[in-house]
Amino acid sequence: MCTLVGRVPVQPRKAGAGGAKAAYAGKTTERVGEPDPPASVVWLTGSFPPADSSKIKPVELAQEGLQFRPAVLPVQVGTPVLFPNKDPIYHSVFSYSGSKKFDLGRYRPGEEPPAVVFDKPGTVSLFCEVHDHMRGSIVVVDSPHFASTDAKGQFRLEGLPAGKHTFKVWLSPKETVERTVELKPGENTVDWTGPA
Repeated sequence: MCTLVGRVPVQPRKAGAGGAKAAYAGKTTERVGEPDPPASVVWLTGSFPPADSSKIKPVELAQEGLQFRPAVLPVQVGTPVLFPNKDPIYHSVFSYSGSKKFDLGRYRPGEEPPAVVFDKPGTVSLFCEVHDHMRGSIVVVDSPHFASTDAKGQFRLEGLPAGKHTFKVWLSPKETVERTVELKPGENTVDWTGPA
């Protein structure tokens, strides 16, 4: 089996993205937490067996500190996602994205809305109707080999098959880039932060 490690670009967070507007910050006693640092999502595409839906476990994307946490969540097609409210106030979660439209309505901490199953690849942009500064993304990939990077773009993918594959990098809801990589048994390295 192969491992792929390396570094890819990470888009800087736009000013105000994920942060509270000054007007809102003055109207709440709740502390608005710092947004998560920016991250990219990496994955390998190829002829991989389809996911066994009976073995896919739900994952969480919480609302905490008046932010979506994590701000960017990669999942494989077919994954159920839970949206727990960990703040002592109402939140909502909705998306009008083409690959998944849903609206969980408003709910308090401790109330458990049903899990949402993400059954098509693509980016799902998340919003909170109560707090319009809150933004998040779920990156749904048709591959079992994926990861989020850290803020410097560093990542590690393990258990990969050898051979030529398409390596994709999600930079933002509007930008995904790709290259061909040839993996050999052992550790393979890619540094995609310089010129192509």
